[in-house]
Amino acid sequence: MDIDAFSLIWIGLTAIVVVGLFILLIFKSDKVVDLLRLDKGFEDDSIAFGNLSSIEIVKIGTLTMSLHF
Repeated sequence: MDIDAFSLIWIGLTAIVVVGLFILLIFKSDKVVDLLRLDKGFEDDSIAFGNLSSIEIVKIGTLTMSLHF
């Protein structure tokens, strides 16, 4: 298997972008929310699920994850 310099540079840049996005989204999430103005129009920090039971919430989460992968 022959790996040339372009491939190594491409892999390195991709790794830097992925790590950078991880750091940005995990550790600097408040700045992202402020930058994109995602907190406008919301008075509280809670999510109302209505009358869903905890089992139904787990089923929805499992379905979402299984469709993603």
